[in-house]
Amino acid sequence: MKYVKGFDTLRSFAVFFVFVQHLGVWYKSESFGGNLVHNVLIPDGGFGVHLFFVLSGFLITKILLNDIQQQPERRLAIVKNFFIKRTLRIFPVYFALIFLLYLLNVGGARQDIWYCITYTYNFKVFFEHSWPPLVHLWSLGVEEQFYLLWPWVIVFTPKRYLKYALVSFIAIGWVSLVQSSLAGDFAPVLVHQNIDLFGVGAIYAYVTNQGALKQKFDKYLRYFAFAGAIAYFYFRYQLNFNNINTFPLFRRLADEFVTLGLIAYVYNANSSLFTKHVIENKWLMRLGRVSYGFYLFHMPYGLIFYKPINDFISQITATAPSVQAVLFLPSVNYWIHFFMVVTWASLSFNYLEQPILRLKERWV
Repeated sequence: MKYVKGFDTLRSFAVFFVFVQHLGVWYKSESFGGNLVHNVLIPDGGFGVHLFFVLSGFLITKILLNDIQQQPERRLAIVKNFFIKRTLRIFPVYFALIFLLYLLNVGGARQDIWYCITYTYNFKVFFEHSWPPLVHLWSLGVEEQFYLLWPWVIVFTPKRYLKYALVSFIAIGWVSLVQSSLAGDFAPVLVHQNIDLFGVGAIYAYVTNQGALKQKFDKYLRYFAFAGAIAYFYFRYQLNFNNINTFPLFRRLADEFVTLGLIAYVYNANSSLFTKHVIENKWLMRLGRVSYGFYLFHMPYGLIFYKPINDFISQITATAPSVQAVLFLPSVNYWIHFFMVVTWASLSFNYLEQPILRLKERWV
């Protein structure tokens, strides 16, 4: 599959929304328009996670379908290569971080080590009905569990039945989400409660190989994405839309229409000033390229470094109270920590993740 620059931009927005959800909004609610910024204009972390899931479903399915088209007789090899690539991309930096957190005993990593190393942190959240300090690991567990299932579905489902299989997975996700809400579950954090998000992305990957069907699909998707955006912002403003028990399926559908609309827009983007300066903005793309590390590190950063760095800033600016006051303005201090996480993620990407990724040229 060709490299689509704009997908890195979408990743940058997704990870930023999650960062805002977990570390708060820099813009005070009592400021002019603060409530609008807090509750409406900046999508929440749930939307960011959903964007990650839909994009992952699209990319993984698209890559697998392309591999099948090129090498239809090597299906087991396609699955094997998929797992090798995913292992090289995901495991090294993840387990390096878990090892560090275990040594420092941060965020309950020692007592939860089996949840961490088996990618089942989402089950901890499900059984304990609470968001623990390393809360962000739940979505990585869902993603990994999806990876264990999906290549077998895409590679070995007969072509004539594949679209029905994808629709079935979407239906399973919707039904599971409603059932979870009716049962009073704490949050939809299990893989079957999120499989529709991956399935929606997968459906679009399937459609992009269908010629005339893609044109018709894109036409109607624009209307649904627009309606989804209006519904999303309206209900966030009017209701406690972040409560999963408030129209959970409606919230999910709104997210799916909007995220799929964004993916389709980026995938089909033509050369324009908007494409050049926004969709393919080099700074957004750089953040998108290190988004996996950013997502991994942002919560541990808050637990380990947030207070010590603020203490250090206080010490070195003790003799310059005016400078200290500026550095501790919410709109300044917030971005100091944001760029610290970006720096950590960039170092990890350049000196750990990329060198390991080069190994796939030997093994795949």
